[in-house]
Amino acid sequence: YERIKRNIEDFLSDPEKMRSFRLMNAAMFMQLWHNTQDNKAQVVQDKQKLTFEYYKNKADDTTIFKNTHAAWRPFQLAFILLNLDGIFCRDTNKEWTERNELVDLVWFPTGGGKTEAYLGIIALTIINRKKKNGAHGAGIAAIMRYTLRLLTTQQFQRALRLILALEQIRLWGDKNYSL
Repeated sequence: YERIKRNIEDFLSDPEKMRSFRLMNAAMFMQLWHNTQDNKAQVVQDKQKLTFEYYKNKADDTTIFKNTHAAWRPFQLAFILLNLDGIFCRDTNKEWTERNELVDLVWFPTGGGKTEAYLGIIALTIINRKKKNGAHGAGIAAIMRYTLRLLTTQQFQRALRLILALEQIRLWGDKNYSL
C-alpha cells in the first residue's frame, strides 16, 4: 500500500508521466478492442482510417466483451501502480538502486488477467523509454517466456496487438497522444 501510494504521489502527479500512463491505457484499450472477433470484422467493414477519434468513439461503449466492461481489475491496476518505480526513476535516487532488492510476482489462476497486468507494464516501459530516449529508446524492452504452447500463441497475439497499438499511436504524431 505504501509503495503504491508513494508511486502515485511521486510519478502520477507529474503531468508528463500521467500522460504516459494515459497513453498506456489507450494502447491497452485498443489491444483489447481488436481482440474480439466482432470488432475485427467491423474494422474491415468500416473501411475507415483508424484515428484516435475512431477509438474514442468506440470507448463510449466499454462493454466490448459481452456485457463485461473494459476496465482494469483491482489486482491489475495495483500491480501496475506498484511497479511505477521500476519504470520511472525518482529524482532522489539517480542510481536507481532503490528497487534492486525487490521482486514483484503476479500469481493468479489461468484466465484471471495476468497477461493484461504485465502487458500494461510493458506498454508503459516502451512509452517511457521512447519519450525519454527518442530513437535510442528503441530495442528490446521485455523478454517474455511461456511454458504452455496454447497460451504462448494467445499471449503472443495480445502482445503483438499491443505493440501495433503503440505503433499506431506513434504514427498519429499528434502532441496530445504522441510517443
